[in-house]
Amino acid sequence: MRSITRFVSRLLGIERKAAAATAHGLAQVFDFLAKEISVPRQNEQLIAVARRAGEKHAAALLPDYFLLERYLTNLDPEQKYTQQSLREVLRQRFEWLTKDPYFSVLFLHDPGKKQQQAVYFIRRCLAKATDNFGFSGGGLFEQMGKELELLELEIASEAVLKKMEVLSIQIYHYIVANFGEAIGDRIFNQSYEETARIYKELEVFHSLISILPQKLVGFAQLNQLTHVQVRQALIEKVSEIKDLNNQLSQKMLETEMARSQAGQTGAMLENVVASSLDAIISMNEMGIITAWNMAAETIFGYTQREAIGQSMAGLIIPIRYREQHERGLRHFLETHRSHILNQRLEMEAQRSNGVIFPVELTITAIEHKGRYSFNGFLRDISDRKQREHELQQTKEQAEKAAQAKTEFLSVMSHEIRTPLSAIIGFTHLLLSKSPRPDQKHFLDPIKKSGEDLLAIVNNILDINKLEAGALELEKENFNLKELLQDLCETFLPATTSGHKQIALFLEYDVRLPLEVSGDQARLSQLLRNLVSNAIKFTEKGWVKLIVTLVRETAQYAEIAFAVKDTGIGIAEDKRELVFNVFTQAQSDTTRKYGGTGLGLFISRRIVQLMGGDIKLETMLHQGSTFSFVLQMRHATASGSTMPADEHYDKGQDFTGRHILMAEDNSFNVMVAQEFIESWGGEITIAANGQEAIELCMHHEYDLILMDLQMPVMDGFASTREIRKFNLQIPIIALTASPIDEVVGQVWGSGMNDYVSKPFVPEQLYNKLKQYLPDRSQTK
Repeated sequence: MRSITRFVSRLLGIERKAAAATAHGLAQVFDFLAKEISVPRQNEQLIAVARRAGEKHAAALLPDYFLLERYLTNLDPEQKYTQQSLREVLRQRFEWLTKDPYFSVLFLHDPGKKQQQAVYFIRRCLAKATDNFGFSGGGLFEQMGKELELLELEIASEAVLKKMEVLSIQIYHYIVANFGEAIGDRIFNQSYEETARIYKELEVFHSLISILPQKLVGFAQLNQLTHVQVRQALIEKVSEIKDLNNQLSQKMLETEMARSQAGQTGAMLENVVASSLDAIISMNEMGIITAWNMAAETIFGYTQREAIGQSMAGLIIPIRYREQHERGLRHFLETHRSHILNQRLEMEAQRSNGVIFPVELTITAIEHKGRYSFNGFLRDISDRKQREHELQQTKEQAEKAAQAKTEFLSVMSHEIRTPLSAIIGFTHLLLSKSPRPDQKHFLDPIKKSGEDLLAIVNNILDINKLEAGALELEKENFNLKELLQDLCETFLPATTSGHKQIALFLEYDVRLPLEVSGDQARLSQLLRNLVSNAIKFTEKGWVKLIVTLVRETAQYAEIAFAVKDTGIGIAEDKRELVFNVFTQAQSDTTRKYGGTGLGLFISRRIVQLMGGDIKLETMLHQGSTFSFVLQMRHATASGSTMPADEHYDKGQDFTGRHILMAEDNSFNVMVAQEFIESWGGEITIAANGQEAIELCMHHEYDLILMDLQMPVMDGFASTREIRKFNLQIPIIALTASPIDEVVGQVWGSGMNDYVSKPFVPEQLYNKLKQYLPDRSQTK
């Protein structure tokens, strides 16, 4: 008894050992399949199935694979794959799958697939028989196991499958004869169910019914089949009947055996047709219904007695399709060709109460002695269509809501920036007039509040872009050390404001490359957020910005950034909360320190877009460290180096320079005019784009400041008209809109650069300095 048990256990152990060896690899396969889903937000449950692949035994993963395969090849909106092309991609990417005891079935031809699932089924039968009866039968089960091993080594064919069918029936008959019919039925039914759990989505699973003894083929077994498998089983069984009939005419000596086999096949065919959950309808060449199963009765509302003998067109085909149906039938009978046979079609049908409803239909034609009959396999898809309609409506509503949100934020950004331009501009203007200390005491908070409000507007816009997946990173060369030095100099006044007395240090690794390539603006933004937070929550001690080289290759430098402080720290249970939108560590933080809770959320998402992640080390009342590592490519030879923010040193005046400003907002005009004239420049004002064109035709200007949104004619149209006259004068856009929404139009219309509103004197001065070179250096 022990030898038999060891033998069967060895057969099953081969699969378990091989499956365990590929468990990690299968997780990679499912990760690849999840990434191929084009709309992940609408398929979170499906992606979750793929993500849990590493938690399951290999045998349990094959049904999950078929679920993902069916979605990618039939339901995914992009339809990148057919079943064959998807499996071919898997064969090329994961070659070892062809040797996996379960997944190798995907790459076999049909006889091989049938053979593999038959072997699996018979092994289960032998294992259960051995567990129940041990050494009974003088080693019969052991001998049958060896026969199965030999059959498995043979090249897959219908002949080998027939031998396996015989072997299966021998095992069943032996168990029934010696231990009773109930035990035999239980062993085979349990083995069938275990096999179905793994292989039921396989294209050839229906062939397993042939391995079962006929008496076991009932509703429970047939219910495991899809309507496509039922159709295939029907076609194969009908084909088998035809072959048997041919044998009858050729081999009269085998008449009795052929009749017996035909009778068994016919009984199985009747079971398949009667038990199918899909409507199965047969029709002759005259369009008369000849077969009508129980599912057809349920779906259409006609009994079998009422339907058989009736015209198919008059009974279930809507009026508007009947002529097309009859024309197609005549065409096929005349030419024996049709583009709808053996295809999965979606169309409409009509119930007995006149209701029109959607169906999925497959039609096959069978020729016998020069006459044709037609079989239709039909499924009511009303519920599916309703779900699809609801899903589409939900998707469209979500898209409309997202678009409305984006448009609202864009408009609000422009509307808020316009008055902010006046507030910030006039504040800078007053501060530049050497105000008295008491006046400066009031002007500084106005300036700080205006800048804070502008930062909030920018943060809300960034969050909207991040959530929509629309935030894109730029690639440009820039001087990393200058960026970091300028950033620290910007924050020096904040370290001694109010009651603060803290030190700000920059620790810069001298091994770092001078220039790198990446998104300078976004790197500066996230570092500003981190340094600003550190200063905000540190009353005494220091804040350090530490930048070190981790490692370097010929293509990139791996750089570690860290912002350390001696501030209030964060409690352990609040560490992840600080990265959420509109969330701070303590409920009284906003009241005491201010802030919106947006900065850290945006910073983490920007770092993730750059390929890293922010780590937080902190203890309450003992300070915090926010750190991340980025791979930054070395500066490219072809790219121009972007300067870090230049200092507003007013080392150059613009005496004798004539500047045209097209702007309809009088406040913006007043601010710009005051500053430009204080720098020595002469400025002319145009109230709209049309006036700007007329002035350019009659006067010469060294530079144009062009607002984008103006009455009569906007800045884009005005610039295009000016360029038509071959005027190469520098044109700088002035915009209160998010720059990434208009930058394409800025370049496309022929403008040279842009300044975001509200602009501060430094930005405007530096742009003028860039496009109006110092005449004293060109003489």
